[in-house]
Amino acid sequence: MHLNKTLLKLVTLLFVGPVIGEPNPHDCDLARTKPLYLDAEAKIEQRVNDLIIRLTLEERAMILNHNHPDIERLGLRGDKWNQCLNGVQWDQPTTLFPICTVLAATWDPDFIKNQVVRVISDEARAIYNGWRKDPSLSSQHKGLIYRDPVLNIGRNPYWGRNYEIWGEDPYLTGRMGVAYCQGMHGNDPKHLKLYTRILQSKVTRPKHELKGFKRVSLKAGETKKISIEVLVDRLAYFDEKKNRFIVEAGDYELQIGSSSKEIQLREQMTIHENLNAQLEALPN
Repeated sequence: MHLNKTLLKLVTLLFVGPVIGEPNPHDCDLARTKPLYLDAEAKIEQRVNDLIIRLTLEERAMILNHNHPDIERLGLRGDKWNQCLNGVQWDQPTTLFPICTVLAATWDPDFIKNQVVRVISDEARAIYNGWRKDPSLSSQHKGLIYRDPVLNIGRNPYWGRNYEIWGEDPYLTGRMGVAYCQGMHGNDPKHLKLYTRILQSKVTRPKHELKGFKRVSLKAGETKKISIEVLVDRLAYFDEKKNRFIVEAGDYELQIGSSSKEIQLREQMTIHENLNAQLEALPN
């Protein structure tokens, strides 16, 4: 399916230069060979794979540590991870929201996503942009890796970290966790997302299933044709009785937008009954 209409809004972007004293991937010796991992136009999977195969075994093990040193030959900075469960952890004052147990008492995932976590996300990005723009800023310099939320289930009132969880109800914890992640990710209009929905399913399935995405850059008034490839077997669900993945026959709706709540284009397609037999005939 092709998207041939402009979906992006005009946005203002803050571009910041490299931090003094830190490795710059475009200035390292390897950059002269134009490696694939530095090609912004290449697919992200290809870029990641290209970077991984260039890492030595020792470097791969080393970067598993959040406090690893820079890898200067590849121009990679050791980006420190952080936390922002109910406010960004920083050595300067930040906005602090109530503990998660209290937030869960709102029973309102949309409120958590839009009124709480998006504020935290914006503040996290602002802090990062601030010290990247001014390396002399006398504050904690950490990256954009945030290890939240906590999805443990409250089972023991004596546990010393109950304040980090959303309570003892698994369903509520799940919905709050989804809302938290969506709030952190945001609805970036520069990333188009492809969702699918089968119109009449024999089993219970999500209303929107994310199957692909692509980063798009448009100038004001510019139009581009965008293609997002999705393999048919990615439309499958796992059948517990048959103990295998099944692609349901029927009509599917393809949805394009910046998020599942901001669908801007819909198309339908049909999957036929004999598809599973064809898939099973393919070699593993």
